[in-house]
Amino acid sequence: MRKQQDTLLGADSTRLQPSSMRPLSDRRNVGVSLREIERRIRALQSLDLSRSGVSVDYLRLRLFDLLENYACRTIFLQSNVKIFRARRKPQGEGEGLFTHKKELWYPEPQYVRRLGRLNRIGQPLFYCATNWETSIFEIRPEVGDIVTVLECEAIGAASPMLSAVDTYQQLARLGVKIDEDPGGAPLRDLRKSIGDSAWRKNRLIEEFVSAEFTRNVADSHEYEYKLSIAMAELLFSFGIDSRGIDGIAYPSMRTDLIDVNIALLPRAVDRMYRPIACQTGRIVGFSDIGMPEWEPGVSKSIHRYGRIEWDLKASASE
Repeated sequence: MRKQQDTLLGADSTRLQPSSMRPLSDRRNVGVSLREIERRIRALQSLDLSRSGVSVDYLRLRLFDLLENYACRTIFLQSNVKIFRARRKPQGEGEGLFTHKKELWYPEPQYVRRLGRLNRIGQPLFYCATNWETSIFEIRPEVGDIVTVLECEAIGAASPMLSAVDTYQQLARLGVKIDEDPGGAPLRDLRKSIGDSAWRKNRLIEEFVSAEFTRNVADSHEYEYKLSIAMAELLFSFGIDSRGIDGIAYPSMRTDLIDVNIALLPRAVDRMYRPIACQTGRIVGFSDIGMPEWEPGVSKSIHRYGRIEWDLKASASE
C-alpha cells in the first residue's frame, strides 16, 4: 500500500516525492541479532569477487537472507522533472555527431559487453541523472572528449517508482522535507513499528548496500560490481506491488554523494520518457570544484522516430 509520509517544500524545488517504506519481504527474521548481521556483511565484504565461482547468482543467494528484511524507501520521480543521460563518442566511431536517439538511449543487449554498476553482461539499463552536470560526471570524461547529453521529459503524467537507497540527505537538498535528522527521520515509522533494534539492523544493511552502490571501480576491474548487481536484482525482484519497481535511485559517487543517480529499467523508460533535446561539445577543462567546462551546441529537433537534427555554430569535432 502506498502512502505519502513527508511534506514537500515548494513544487519548483521538489524533484523526488516520497511514497512509502516497507520491508522487501513480509517475513521478518526477528531472531537474527545485530552481531549476526555484522558477521554476514563482513563475510560478503571479504569475498574475492575476481573469482569466477563468486558469481552474481551465488551472491544473490548469499544476500537474500540479509536483504529480505531491508526496509527500502520508495519514491516517485515527479512528472515535471527531466532526466539526462550522457555519452562519449567512442574512439574508432569517427568524429561525427550522434544522429539518432537509439545511439544515446540504453544499448541493445548484445552491446552490453561488460558488467555495469547495476547490470550484468547483456542486461541494459538506462543510467541517468536529474541534472546534466551529474550525467557528465558519471561517465568520467577527460579533456578533449566529445560528450553528448540527451535531455528527456516524462510522457504525460508518467511518474516512475524508484527504490531509493540511502538518499535521505540528497532528498533534503532537492527540497523534500524529512525532518531535522536526514539520516534517521525517514525511518521513524519503521522504528516505531518494529523497534530500535530492528531499526539499527536496517541502517546497518542500508549502509552496506549504499557503499556497494557507490564503490569506486577502476576500468578492467568490473568484477567488483558483482555485489551491487546482485543487490539491484533483489531490489527489482522483490517489488512493492503489482506494478513493480521502475528503477533505483542512489547517491552519485562522482559528485561526492551530493546528487542522485537513477537506473531505469528499459520497459520503464520506453513507456514513460521521450527525448526532447541534445547538447554536444568537447570537454575543454574542469573548474576548481570539478565541474566540466564545455561550449555545447544544441540540437535543432529530435524527430518522432528518433532522428536528431543539429543546429551548431561549429562542429564539435572541429
